[in-house]
Amino acid sequence: MRLEAASIELHERRRSRPWFLIVAALLFALLSAILWVKWRDSRERAEQLQSEIKQAYAESEALRTKAAAAEQRISQLEREVKAASASRAVPVKDKKPATKQTPRRKAN
Repeated sequence: MRLEAASIELHERRRSRPWFLIVAALLFALLSAILWVKWRDSRERAEQLQSEIKQAYAESEALRTKAAAAEQRISQLEREVKAASASRAVPVKDKKPATKQTPRRKAN
């Protein structure tokens, strides 16, 4: 009879599953899936941000190049203006004194 009782007890243990472990395994699987999805989304967002940063760096470099070219053009134009004004300027010694003419009055 003892053998039968042990057999029944073993049969009951097999029949009553460890529900706590099953629930824990399902919860672990669910959390793993959620974390994987979130990780994938954050990785895609990081890649998107990296491409935006590269684009911003390229745009800023283009603007720096454009600004440098503009500064060179400004300095060139300033030199040209100085040269043009220097060539137009007549030395003071060579200037003739201006004679002031008196206006003529009409005789009636």
